[in-house]
Amino acid sequence: MADHHKHSTPENLHESSDIEVKPVAKYMAILFAGILVVMVLMWAMMELLEMRAAKSDVARTPVYDTARAMTEPRLQSHPVADLQTMHAHEDSLLNNYSWVDKGTNKVRVPIDVAIEQIATQGLPSVPVDSAAAAKRRATYQPGESNGGR
Repeated sequence: MADHHKHSTPENLHESSDIEVKPVAKYMAILFAGILVVMVLMWAMMELLEMRAAKSDVARTPVYDTARAMTEPRLQSHPVADLQTMHAHEDSLLNNYSWVDKGTNKVRVPIDVAIEQIATQGLPSVPVDSAAAAKRRATYQPGESNGGR
């Protein structure tokens, strides 16, 4: 033990034979080479995944592109006035005559007139096909479940 301390001075209190530099340098070189190999493999894998994603990517809809183009928030500048305008439009649809489809002669009738017509004439009845209704009753088995499908 005395041999180890013969070169030590009070300001230099370590042994020069504690560590060999060559094996540590070799270990560090192998470690860095391994890290480099892993990084190259990860880069190659990412490139492969990007190529696959580009091949399977579907064309984006025009709505997607316009949504991206909007950078600022689209807020209503006058929400109360907008709501009043919307209610006025709905009230005009409910309380006035208007065409729904001129080609098929469909007309929108005011709600009050429609209620009166239904109250006096009643709802139209749909003829029931008794054979089809009997067949449905015969094929239905209580307790069967399709599991919500």
